[in-house]
Amino acid sequence: MGIRKVWCKQGTDLLKEIRNTKVAEDELAIWYLGQCGFAVKQQKVIYIDPFLNDLQDEHGNSKRYYMPPFRPEQVEADYVFCTHEHDDHMARETLSGIYKNNKEVRFILPGVCRDIAKEWGLPEKNLIEAGADRPLELEGLTVRGIQTAHPTHWQGEDGKERSLAWDLEMNGLHLLHMGDTYITEKLLRDLKKLQAPDVFLVPI
Repeated sequence: MGIRKVWCKQGTDLLKEIRNTKVAEDELAIWYLGQCGFAVKQQKVIYIDPFLNDLQDEHGNSKRYYMPPFRPEQVEADYVFCTHEHDDHMARETLSGIYKNNKEVRFILPGVCRDIAKEWGLPEKNLIEAGADRPLELEGLTVRGIQTAHPTHWQGEDGKERSLAWDLEMNGLHLLHMGDTYITEKLLRDLKKLQAPDVFLVPI
């Protein structure tokens, strides 16, 4: 199967739109980037689970149905979130490419993912570990991690999580991005503790 062009806007045109879009205090601007990836703009520009590189099988054939809308080196972001360490949610080439031309970007990651990013050579000052029940207060953003099950709830002996959903509060607006997860009783209990989201991004 050949790669199909499916984007209504991509490349420089899409990047300019993200950069130039003006957002009121009670608004969110959201762009879909493929897979579970989104760009979100409020006071800050946030990327969640960006997957902006090719992925090939053992024969060198692309496993993507369509290519990403732009290269990771072109990203202009304040924060990049990853839900877990799988290649289509946290890709080394994508994160390293984003950092290449974006030295002030902060990567918000579950503990296990932060350790992986450090092994990849990303600077510690750019890596922020988040965990369930440990809200983060960042500039223009409150972050709450919710432990997800992919396929089970997993936490290391050091208390570090592998897989988190993200509840992001921006000027009173709540966006909830689930990453990949199974529905469990624990997940439902934890979600009920949250304020109802204004935007709910859920995997199929």
